[in-house]
Amino acid sequence: MKSLFKLIKSLHPTEKRYVNLKLQSSRNNSLLHNYFQTIQDYNEYDFDALQEKYKETSSKVLKNSLRNLYLIILKHLRSYNAPSDHEGYLADMLKDVKNLQEKSMLFEAGKLNAKLLKHAQTLEYFFYEKEALLKSWDLCHLKGELTQTFTEEVEHALEEVTVRENEVNTIDSKYRQAVTLYYQYFFYERKEETKELLLKLTSSSLIADVDALKSSKAKMSSFEIQAMGAIIQVDMEEHHNVRKRQLKLLVTAEVFKKNYLSQLLVFSNLFTFLIAKVAIDVVKSYLGYMKRYYLPLIEKNTDGVLTEKYYDIYFRTNIYLQYWYLDKPVINQLLEEFKTVSKKEFRRNNLLVSRVYLLFAQLLILSGDFKHALLHLIDYQSLSLDKKNSSYFVDSELHLLMVYHLMGKQDVFDKNVETIKRKERIEAIVFTPDQKLLFDAFFAIYDDQKLKGVTYNGKEGWLKVYLDVLSKKPLKEAVHKQFNKDNFIDLPEERKFLQWLDQL
Repeated sequence: MKSLFKLIKSLHPTEKRYVNLKLQSSRNNSLLHNYFQTIQDYNEYDFDALQEKYKETSSKVLKNSLRNLYLIILKHLRSYNAPSDHEGYLADMLKDVKNLQEKSMLFEAGKLNAKLLKHAQTLEYFFYEKEALLKSWDLCHLKGELTQTFTEEVEHALEEVTVRENEVNTIDSKYRQAVTLYYQYFFYERKEETKELLLKLTSSSLIADVDALKSSKAKMSSFEIQAMGAIIQVDMEEHHNVRKRQLKLLVTAEVFKKNYLSQLLVFSNLFTFLIAKVAIDVVKSYLGYMKRYYLPLIEKNTDGVLTEKYYDIYFRTNIYLQYWYLDKPVINQLLEEFKTVSKKEFRRNNLLVSRVYLLFAQLLILSGDFKHALLHLIDYQSLSLDKKNSSYFVDSELHLLMVYHLMGKQDVFDKNVETIKRKERIEAIVFTPDQKLLFDAFFAIYDDQKLKGVTYNGKEGWLKVYLDVLSKKPLKEAVHKQFNKDNFIDLPEERKFLQWLDQL
């Protein structure tokens, strides 16, 4: 039952509705439908509670029924995802061509086979492209229409498919090597030799000369390898340029035109660079484009992952923009929008919801709305009780200290500092370097020490504001210093790129 519980809890609301309707539509599954609805209401795996609810069913029969329910849900998920299963669609089409051929319906088989070939070429499914080419030769043979020219055309097309297939296989092999090296370098041990091996991969002619590649899938993997090379060299401008070229591929190549999730993931990378450059007006323009183009698609789409990624980017970027503007009506509107969307679209993703709650709390502190910031921090912590050791939860504790300090709640501030200090001493809390720097500043205030000589060279603007406030600078002055609109820069090349996107 544990796997069944995990599966049901992982379902997006639209998937749940679909499975629910399918179970309801069959009288044979009425009891399974009851189990499905009951398990939906559980917060944790509990077979004993289910057994207690259905006392008339023996434990053995109940377990068998739950195993059956697990398989039926997987079956309905296959059906639910069938419209987006390109490989399954091509496989069914190939079966239909063969069936028509066996019925001597050669004209109909040829017509359908031409459609199969076109779709296989567009989607770059080389197996089905080759099968369709071979089938076209078979059908021509059966109709007695074979010519030397036609056979040569088929052979040439098969050779060309093989070239593209080998190209993809070769570059995918290099991609797997690159990912392994990348993870070894960033998450295990930063050896110079590991870095050099990755850079050697990224600089090879096969990877560097993307335009020479024949397959869009090969180009996509090549861009991913180039992006890893740019990151490992800390060349953010090159990384940004690679991502722009990758986005061009994603929105123009037939195989990727409807891969909206990959497009949004690349957009997220573009925002990171533009924000780091303080190209705030450009960020606003990009965000406007993203909303105009993707929101109508999101509203029609049933893909929960795509919806979550869109709103994750949308809210994170809008919140960051408000650090500069602190427009209270806009902030309140965003909060209302987030509450509506989080309940409807991604209520099952507690990590995403809680993370955005935390960002809103941070923004509310900078805007001076301490009361609402406190409420959002409490909401965040209630959603994250099972993640008290996470870096995000530690951030929330530090934000609470800032709220209590700014509200003049000295007793609560002191109590919380003492609690965090005790947790640090027994290693119940592990600080990142940034968090340690900030907590030490809070501890200095708690200890009635004058804060001085604190140097922070990191990228977190809110942290710089906090340190300035703890050094006795007024909040508004600290925020204005860090998020000054006079520092905005314009990037004409980015606007040209955005115009190109708009014209598609």
